[in-house]
Amino acid sequence: MTGPGEVPLRTAIRETGGRPAAAAEPVARPLLARLFRAGLVRIPPGSIDYIKYPCTIAGERFAEATGFRPLFGLKESFRSLRR
Repeated sequence: MTGPGEVPLRTAIRETGGRPAAAAEPVARPLLARLFRAGLVRIPPGSIDYIKYPCTIAGERFAEATGFRPLFGLKESFRSLRR
């Protein structure tokens, strides 16, 4: 199943009200794990892999075969993360 589209990471960061931060993975992963366990961030440490190894999947055939349509677009998804 695919979502409502794709955007560059820098656009997603900007649209969600975030600020980009550079960090070495050996430092970032354990720090993110602690912050996640403490409830201070909503991003699990495994999400680093989605940034490190990006993948784009075309969902046209799935949508045609199943009739799937996302309930929310990118703008609504980004707005929900700003709250």
